[in-house]
Amino acid sequence: MSKHPLITLLLVVMVTGGLFFPRTIYPSNLPIVALLRPELDYITSASFSEANPFSKEWGFLEKKDDIYGALNVTHTADSDPAAKSWVNPGESAMASVGMMQGAIHLTTLEEDINQYDVVLKSFFENWILSRHAQNIDSTSPDHGAFPEQVFYNSDGMDTAENLKWQTDDTAQIIIAMYKYYEYLVRTGKATEANKWLETAEPIAKDAVNYLIRMYQETPAKEINLLPSNASDLTVRIHSSANAVPALEAMEHWANHLGQPKSRYRNTVEALKNGLLAMRDNERSGFFTERRYNGTSYELPSCAENINQSVFSPYETGAIPIDAFVADLSDWWLANMTYTSTTEDDWRYFGTHWHKWFDNREENNYLYPGPGFQLAKIEWMYAEKFKNKEYAERSKKRLNWATSHSNLWWSKNHPPFSKVTNGFQDWVDSKNENHKAEEWARFIDTSAYYIQVLLMHEADIGTDYNPTLP
Repeated sequence: MSKHPLITLLLVVMVTGGLFFPRTIYPSNLPIVALLRPELDYITSASFSEANPFSKEWGFLEKKDDIYGALNVTHTADSDPAAKSWVNPGESAMASVGMMQGAIHLTTLEEDINQYDVVLKSFFENWILSRHAQNIDSTSPDHGAFPEQVFYNSDGMDTAENLKWQTDDTAQIIIAMYKYYEYLVRTGKATEANKWLETAEPIAKDAVNYLIRMYQETPAKEINLLPSNASDLTVRIHSSANAVPALEAMEHWANHLGQPKSRYRNTVEALKNGLLAMRDNERSGFFTERRYNGTSYELPSCAENINQSVFSPYETGAIPIDAFVADLSDWWLANMTYTSTTEDDWRYFGTHWHKWFDNREENNYLYPGPGFQLAKIEWMYAEKFKNKEYAERSKKRLNWATSHSNLWWSKNHPPFSKVTNGFQDWVDSKNENHKAEEWARFIDTSAYYIQVLLMHEADIGTDYNPTLP
């Protein structure tokens, strides 16, 4: 067996079976491939496309369906998946970014990525290009926006109900759209990449114009941040943090197409200043929001809880990694990480998601997803400042999720499970048998895992800024 704990784990899983059912058998024995494929396959199981092995069991699915190409937030192994779907554009976008990063690396190893290519092509070139999820009403103050969730009927058609437009989701879609261009280039499809920029430009331009309007035409401009949408003027830090790389991407996009780009740069710099003004030095992090009282913005606060959105300025790349990351990591180590026992304890280095100020039960829960998000910025800090301590913290968070939490279904899943990948959302630190429901395995968590894995196993860093000119 390998001396590497993750590689040893995957060798055991590969021998005993159960990575994915129905599963695709791949010929490679490279350890990094065995580590990547389970979560790439899990994201595939959330795709409303023919790449999803469960699609054969559905009574619908044609390219004319609104839902075709969408990425559900969890796997879709259900007999009526469309009506029970949970499609969140922002989470879908983040999952697609992680999938693209994993697939690109597999390409460098000359591995087959055809299945993942179908998932991504369906998501971008069908679901996004259809525009049914985007606000195309030119009279709406939220014109160009994407919603928090899209609802479908049993035939896979958009119900156009209960739509809540969000600057955060809109920015994440823009990020993913430019990353798709980079994915096509890096997987040897330069012609398709340039065609994508031309074809998708109207969608991206309407989306980014929405972000700029929400900055320029709302009171949020006074504090250099973005509101949630035209009717909810509360600013939440992750909206502005995602908007920065989205605007950076559009600046590159405009350059490709020979269009003016100064308006993007001006807004980027303003939002960066707004994010820096949200630093919370007392807790070595960031305040998460500023509420609008109808006439002015209240002071920055963390509202009801501290949560992983405080990582977002660094995780997205909106703010370059700096010395403050160490302080943030130190605070989360002391207050949000289970370190009060020996390394043999199953809870060791599990990460909390929330610190509710009214001491809710959820304060006891440990989550792989936020742990991966923190691990990303700890690794980036360690790389920039050559500090092994923070690299070790990052690795311990990864190892907790994969080796100790009993939440990774590639290692621990009930017998005869239909879908055996993904990370169960949480476990109670006071009772290891008290966990999230079995279906609660979210694709953005799988994406964060892929990103942290590539950091530690392939020395590949990640944020959401464009990497190709």
